Amino acid sequence: MDAKDPKFFDGNHANQQCIDAGDNEIKQKVEAKLNELGDMCERGEMEPEQAYDLFKEFEDKMVAECTELMEEEMPTDADELTETGSKKVELDDPPGDGPVLRWESRIVFAPSGDAYHPKNRKVKLSVTVKELGLSRHALCRLCEVVGKRYNSGKDELTITSERFEHREENRKDCLRTLYTLIEDARKADKLVEDARNAYVKRRLEANPQFMERLKRKTEKLRAAA
Repeated sequence: MDAKDPKFFDGNHANQQCIDAGDNEIKQKVEAKLNELGDMCERGEMEPEQAYDLFKEFEDKMVAECTELMEEEMPTDADELTETGSKKVELDDPPGDGPVLRWESRIVFAPSGDAYHPKNRKVKLSVTVKELGLSRHALCRLCEVVGKRYNSGKDELTITSERFEHREENRKDCLRTLYTLIEDARKADKLVEDARNAYVKRRLEANPQFMERLKRKTEKLRAAA
């Protein structure tokens, strides 16, 4: 085995891992060791097999050293990620945790100091549609019904209410509207099923041979009963 042969130094081992870690110093050490062993083989001071074994030992040592450096430089706390420049993302809408409702309201004080103000009654409800568990057909029906109240970019449905004088009543009104929309959207599944059944029925009725067999089978079952 020739130490200068590219196969002598497997790029999938230490060198590649050092490159991935971005540690040029370790990479240079590995290349220097490879050249040193290659020169010794060329001078006849060492057999290629022996040089290969020595290089493998050195390679494993460099891999361990490189791994330690990577672990030391890698932050483990979420706050450290922000300090090192990586973007810290906080998800207020984790998938799979059910519908996420977000309420928005305002408090306006009148000049007289009275806490009551007409704008205080308004309530805004935002809900993530993907968490409602609707089917594809139900989702399409919901989007058609709500129109511009659905933001496809945010996948968010917005419902507002200021019908009642008190804010809590308007909150309940928003929830009632949401439940009504969900119930109406789920009707799409039944409509699709009925449409499919009607289509299949028409196709079968257009087949006289099938209808004749069906008729004979039905009469046979009735006679057996």
